[in-house]
Amino acid sequence: MQSLINYKIIAESKLVWNRLRERRAVAAAAACEPGYQKNWWGKCVDIDECANPSTNECDGLPCINTDGSYTCVQPETAPQQNSNSDTGTCPNGYAKNWWGKCSDIDECKQPGICGNDRCENTDGDFLCVRDQQQQQQQPSPSTQCNPGYFFNKLTGICQDIDECALELDNCMESMCENTLGSFRCQTQQCYPGFEYTTAGCVDIDECIRLSDSACSREETCQNSKGSFFCQKCTRLANELQCYRRRQCMPGYEPSKLPLFACVDVNECKSGFHQCTEVEDCVNTVPGHRCECRRGYTRNLQGKCVEEHSNCGIDNVCPDMSLRDPCPSGFQVFEDGLKCVDINECLDDDICDRHSECHNYRGGYRCYVKTN
Repeated sequence: MQSLINYKIIAESKLVWNRLRERRAVAAAAACEPGYQKNWWGKCVDIDECANPSTNECDGLPCINTDGSYTCVQPETAPQQNSNSDTGTCPNGYAKNWWGKCSDIDECKQPGICGNDRCENTDGDFLCVRDQQQQQQQPSPSTQCNPGYFFNKLTGICQDIDECALELDNCMESMCENTLGSFRCQTQQCYPGFEYTTAGCVDIDECIRLSDSACSREETCQNSKGSFFCQKCTRLANELQCYRRRQCMPGYEPSKLPLFACVDVNECKSGFHQCTEVEDCVNTVPGHRCECRRGYTRNLQGKCVEEHSNCGIDNVCPDMSLRDPCPSGFQVFEDGLKCVDINECLDDDICDRHSECHNYRGGYRCYVKTN
């Protein structure tokens, strides 16, 4: 009798199990919407595409998982106007969801975006908040930002450093594209005055390409890196002399060839530079530049200071004189707390007639017109 009862229990258990398997098979037959998958119970649950690089197309950009989809955090190049339409681009801090609507990006899901501080997501942005105890233990806010970010004293948050605008990249003549916390080099896109070849971005010799149209009949064309300039010839009697012992533009010197040519002066080898003991001299054509050595960073006063010092990238150093608190190319903002760039290109005569002015942070460049 006992064995009969046991057999009946086993048979009923198998029947229940078979019915459960049938229900799961029916549930599994119903397909989930894109961005979801069946779990063990046959329920559609969200797929975390950010957990596996092969399931997203962020290509190294920060990935934020959303309900039914994911978001690749793009560099801050989106337009500022609001947009909730199914077409167009979302403003900064927003991204298209699976339904094509602009929804807020929760930046706080990015690990370590605020360093040791607490991240609070806001509508279209985020804030890094430090509690009072941590503020007393670590009074220097600039040390709390991750690499590629700086602490903005006015807003109290960590903001992205635009390595391209500050020329902190190593892209050489390739186009630099700023990303959140870093940058990337667009290897097949070159700056004006350069063209892409199998050897990379190489200088265009405008004097050869433009031939006689580069300069006037009383000038000789001198090619330079990324541009060119027109050197006035000297009129002797009734003849123009464009060779032998002519004067060169600053940063160049006459060559020793029979015919006149201006060649670059290597200020780093000759010692004609003003780099400090914490800077390395790098020769350029023409001129040179002083780069901060490892462990140092340049602030807006033009000084190389130790990393994590109180003189942040966008702050006016307290030890600078109020008469001249900003370096060349910058001026003090209305709040008196930071230096802002001067747009030299507002001066119509700053470049010659063959060039166009491109403003950069702390300076400008004259590029040859392509059209």
